[in-house]
Amino acid sequence: MRARVTYFRQVGYYALDLGETKARRRELLPLYVRVLTGVTPSRKD
Repeated sequence: MRARVTYFRQVGYYALDLGETKARRRELLPLYVRVLTGVTPSRKD
């Protein structure tokens, strides 16, 4: 199910032509990880 959600999310990006920058998508990555896994990723600075 997680794979399907990830796949459809990616297809949606292309279909809607959101035009987000790579930097913005990287900012959202922790949110995607938390939603799909239930785990809040820790930052490694």
